[in-house]
Amino acid sequence: MFDRFFTSRLRAAELALRNGALDEAFRLASASDLRGQARALDLLRELTPKLIERAESHLAADRFAEALGDLAKAEAGGVMQERIAQLRRNVRLLAEALQSKQKERRDRVEAVREHLKVGTLEQGRRILEQASMTDDAARRIQEELSRRMNESKQAYDRVASLLAADQWHAAAEAFARAKAIQADAAAAAELETRLVEGLVQRCRDALKEGRMIHAQQEMKALTATGSAHAGRLEMEDNLRAAVSAGHAFSQGEYSKAREELARVSRRLGEPAWIQRTLDELRQTEDLLTSIHAGVLGEAASLASRTPSSGTGHGPGFADTLPIPARPVKLPAANVPHGDDRLLLLVDGGGSYLVIRKDRVSIGRAASTQPADVPLFSDLAEYHAEIARIEDDYFLFSPHDVEVDGFRGRQHLLRDGSRIVLGRRAKLTFRIPSRRSPSAVLDVSDSSKLPNDVRRVVLFKDSALIGHGPGSHMLCNSGGSELLLFERGGRFHIRPYQQAGNPGISVELGTPMLVADSQFVLKPWASKAGIV
Repeated sequence: MFDRFFTSRLRAAELALRNGALDEAFRLASASDLRGQARALDLLRELTPKLIERAESHLAADRFAEALGDLAKAEAGGVMQERIAQLRRNVRLLAEALQSKQKERRDRVEAVREHLKVGTLEQGRRILEQASMTDDAARRIQEELSRRMNESKQAYDRVASLLAADQWHAAAEAFARAKAIQADAAAAAELETRLVEGLVQRCRDALKEGRMIHAQQEMKALTATGSAHAGRLEMEDNLRAAVSAGHAFSQGEYSKAREELARVSRRLGEPAWIQRTLDELRQTEDLLTSIHAGVLGEAASLASRTPSSGTGHGPGFADTLPIPARPVKLPAANVPHGDDRLLLLVDGGGSYLVIRKDRVSIGRAASTQPADVPLFSDLAEYHAEIARIEDDYFLFSPHDVEVDGFRGRQHLLRDGSRIVLGRRAKLTFRIPSRRSPSAVLDVSDSSKLPNDVRRVVLFKDSALIGHGPGSHMLCNSGGSELLLFERGGRFHIRPYQQAGNPGISVELGTPMLVADSQFVLKPWASKAGIV
């Protein structure tokens, strides 16, 4: 009975072998209870060359694990052992070589990926060119590299177009973005040279004309671009010397101020304003010397002594200390007064703080003498000031404040400039229309002014009331644009399109209806920022 059972299994194994089912034939012939059976051993010997042949096919296709598995089965036949051993060595050697090659490919892909991160795309491209990589990872990194290089070309083309249009500050910002994409682009060096030399020349021209803040803004636009450029280094030194001269002047150190200015003057070709200032400083020194040599100087030497401590005998001349000199402080120009600040309430448009001053202070609302623009925040009482100088607006502050991502104490404001004075004090500066010199400050959602004011109008001569993006004050109920203007110290209003219309006089505190637009203009209270 058992012999018939073994015989049937061996027949099944032989049938599987004839049908090419090598794994099934091996399973049946290598069963533990058939060991020692001559017929089973013959079957395993017959299987050996077929398993070796299949192992070689697996090896050719880099299926190393499958090849080793077939060779392990082939050993059961006890024949062709030397060939099996040699083939096993070949499998292991080729497997190790392939693993090494795959590791090299992974390392190259990772190296390219690192170059993508730091913007050295050209170096990454060379790495890919030096290696014939065809796997999915290499294909994906190649696609990413191509996309980034196309993005880089577009970015540098935009820099070139902005330079051609003389939009230097925008070009500087675009160059910084382009360099972040690809620092080693072929166009980068030439564009950087043009950008640095152009802004340095603009800085030089501004400094020669005595426009210090403009000069500083030109240099600040470069950020880290061209940091080693000789012209930039010289102009930065000129600016430092000019600022040092101003500081020396404020401290009464006129000789040092003249020395610093003279150094700048020699480099800039002796601009007229510097020569005039040097002459005025010399005259000032001569005048002070003359005064000190006279009676007032003698009186000053007496005043420089303090009474003796604890004697009770009036002014003494022993055991006294000189009174330290202090720079003169000018009175603040930002204390609210008169009707310089007005509240405009527009039906369908909201509340607006209208300020009729060239110098506007910004500070904390919770104060007995709040700033012109009082913010509910943790700012200083007078934290910053916006000054209108000719057609430009500047932000000054004794603190480091942020404008468009740059921190400093002096900033030239441009349309769209983002101002961050504190966590709850964020503003956007805008010039809605070139038809009016007036500007606006839009208050962010995290900031708050009294009376639900969301926009401050820095009023100069005229402002527009309407529903378009060029309006200073919004009014959704009216059908036509209105012009609010000042004449003879009084406000008037008329439809903007009616140029010959003399307008209607605006009475403070009186509601008015003009061209279907209803509004009231009234004074803004001067105490604690509350109306």
